[in-house]
Amino acid sequence: MLGSLSFWKLPGCDEDWARITVDCFSRKLRASVKVQEFDNGPNFAEHRIQVESAQDLLPRIEATRSLYLKSAGLRDQVGDCDVDTAEARANVARWLQGKLQSQFGFPVEVTTDSASHHGKILARYAGTDEPSRNWQRNYTTFHIDHKQNTAGLEDGVQVNVWLNLADEPISDFALGFLELGGSMVAGKDLPSMTQKEVENLTVRYRAGLTKDQALIFQSTGAYSVVHGSFRFEDARKLTSLPRYSLEFRLLLRKLQPGPGLCDSIPSTTRAR
Repeated sequence: MLGSLSFWKLPGCDEDWARITVDCFSRKLRASVKVQEFDNGPNFAEHRIQVESAQDLLPRIEATRSLYLKSAGLRDQVGDCDVDTAEARANVARWLQGKLQSQFGFPVEVTTDSASHHGKILARYAGTDEPSRNWQRNYTTFHIDHKQNTAGLEDGVQVNVWLNLADEPISDFALGFLELGGSMVAGKDLPSMTQKEVENLTVRYRAGLTKDQALIFQSTGAYSVVHGSFRFEDARKLTSLPRYSLEFRLLLRKLQPGPGLCDSIPSTTRAR
């Protein structure tokens, strides 16, 4: 498990619940579990998840955002335009490096490499209609990406930057993360997870995620966080408002000392 989450918001009198499925590699376990939101959010270096303002990121990826919004019918199509998604991914990598480097006591790098076979930019739709072209349905099973649960920072781990594309805050089909006994569930623990442990899980999430906020989380490796889309069991809490999300998948690794590597922490990202 990852570090203690003492900063989590304390539950109130009313408890929320969700019915979830957890991919434990060779088994899929199901249970109704508690759902609790968090306020200030965790620190990535310690807990492998973070909520970050994306106001300084959005202008760097506007062309890519517009491309997917137009394909979903959320923006008017204004002729044909060439969109360099590779440039957008490089911009996100530089942005992410700037957000994470100060949290580590050693130099790290973020690149546009990805450990996942599902692609490096992923657009998902969650709602009652069929998704538009270029969009995939939301994945409701809680999982880690690529079922890769052994790598560490020395090897390189995948980090996802997850954005809400719609103008409205997310009120349904939210992205959640699994916690057990006050700590985030780590990917390395999935194969040995028991039904009793699943029944004692809690789904943690950021309520009302807006378009100018980003969820940053580690999705592969030994300390990846287990994530998935969920809905409340209480029908009164279901808005059925569609969710449109865009996810950039990048690679984070610890830089090893070697010829030509300065002792100072690098200020730029080697995006490739």
